[in-house]
Amino acid sequence: MGRSHFGLRFAACLVLFVITTGGVHAEATDRLTVTVRDGEVLFHGADLDVDQLQSQLTATRRQGSRVYLRIGSGAKSVYIDRVIKAIRSAGFTDIVLVGPSGLEKDLDPPV
Repeated sequence: MGRSHFGLRFAACLVLFVITTGGVHAEATDRLTVTVRDGEVLFHGADLDVDQLQSQLTATRRQGSRVYLRIGSGAKSVYIDRVIKAIRSAGFTDIVLVGPSGLEKDLDPPV
């Protein structure tokens, strides 16, 4: 009887694992990511102006989702501020800033 109980628990854990990792994988591939580089705004592979970005984000109807804002090394802070305002105006409040890739290599080690 102990082995059948173990088997049922194992099967339940396996189903939970598949459901959980499937959800995580789907979320990772369906991320809302906006990229800002030198006056460019990229969303779903399209180069947009700030007003177009707001309407495109609104059209996703995913206002409860997290938006990843990837910031290029040459992006101006004034432009980044306009992009953040457009994201918020589209109804998104969960915004994660992602710095330029390789940034961690430029930092001095802690003393």
